[in-house]
Amino acid sequence: MAFGVRLLALYMLARMLAPARCAKPKEIPLARSADSIAFVRARLDVVDLTTGWRGFGVYRGETLKGEFRARQAEGKDVWLSVKAGGCPTMASLGLAVYLVFLDRRDAKGHWPVLAAIPVEYAPDANGHIVGTLPGRLKGGEAPSREAIARLVRAAAKEGNRPGQASRMLEVWLRSAQSRVRTDAMTHEERMRWAERMAAAIRPGTTRADLEKVFPQRDGGLSGPNSTRYYAGAEVMVEAPFDTTGGAVKPTNRVSGSIKVTKSGMHID
Repeated sequence: MAFGVRLLALYMLARMLAPARCAKPKEIPLARSADSIAFVRARLDVVDLTTGWRGFGVYRGETLKGEFRARQAEGKDVWLSVKAGGCPTMASLGLAVYLVFLDRRDAKGHWPVLAAIPVEYAPDANGHIVGTLPGRLKGGEAPSREAIARLVRAAAKEGNRPGQASRMLEVWLRSAQSRVRTDAMTHEERMRWAERMAAAIRPGTTRADLEKVFPQRDGGLSGPNSTRYYAGAEVMVEAPFDTTGGAVKPTNRVSGSIKVTKSGMHID
């Protein structure tokens, strides 16, 4: 008997000292457990050395549920953070738009991330830039950003009594989490992706729409009528623009072919 008690004690101690495991997607009721859900334009792979947390520096946000705000009242930056060993669903895309599921803000002012799912922007068959998320909704199509926003808001209204919207959201989340890539693209993969996007973006597309696909402007000087964008993995994109609305404005329109070359990012 004493041996059995000691064995059980050793087992419990091993469980306590073992690193925490990520829960499987089906075990995480994100839509119900998240304090806030929002779309954010943010940068991944930012490290706050004072706390040791990896996180996102948030630039803009659209809150769908909860109290999250993209800017603090005093104008300070807002941080979404992931503790070392945390298990968020995310892809290291750098500056991009993500759907984030957040726990309640902690004493340090961080919003802990439960999951982060990237919005993928690309031209559709008509040349319009549209944002979709991984996974499938009923009907088998990749959901648009707008469709997911409507679903999250509908689920939030159901409160603590989950209804159809909450169930649909959880089904989509399981599908999305299984499809999000968490490793970085290789140079060859990123080059092929950038070339495909560049070929599909039509002349006349506004700078604002193009920057949904290529959000990271390169540093240094660009040409007088073009702007460089760093796509990651030593892939550079250069797009020519007209001056509709003024120089370097969101209303500028693509005026020719977009070039894709190999280059590291330039720093101002």
